[in-house]
Amino acid sequence: MESLPPMTREAFDARMEEVRAHLAANPPREVILARMGYRDYFTEYLDSPLWRKIRSRVLRRAQQLCVRCGDRATEVHHLSYSEAVLKGDDDSQLAAICRSCHEAVERDGDGKRRTEAEKSKAFFDSTARHAREERERRWTEDISRDSDYAESQGYRCGWCGGDARSPGSIKGSCD
Repeated sequence: MESLPPMTREAFDARMEEVRAHLAANPPREVILARMGYRDYFTEYLDSPLWRKIRSRVLRRAQQLCVRCGDRATEVHHLSYSEAVLKGDDDSQLAAICRSCHEAVERDGDGKRRTEAEKSKAFFDSTARHAREERERRWTEDISRDSDYAESQGYRCGWCGGDARSPGSIKGSCD
């Protein structure tokens, strides 16, 4: 492996200045939250009236549908923790998502928290939507097969012999 040349003091200082400028322009979530008066993201911010209002707005915008798989969304995922997003001024970086997709985005298969880059890749993974479409296709086939069978049996209940088209007409233990 090739070794890197030693860094000069001037190059080091220049790189540190770049890092400082980047952090000033993009402070970590915790710094922004502290400026907003929240000590903790999970216990204070996510339990705040501000977050409840933002969350409700994002879920309503998505019509309660998970943007990843199409199931019912109950949570909101942050694509960015910028100050505008955390204050509720920019909802474009918030996505309605179901619990199972949110867990798949936040944690890997071993339950370990993902890095931000890994979260982004997992969030935009299209396999969740394909899995949902496959489940719906099988469900539709099952309903069709059950309907065909019911018709072939004259819509008679297999247990009690009552008319399966009308729940009120089924006799015996199927009432």
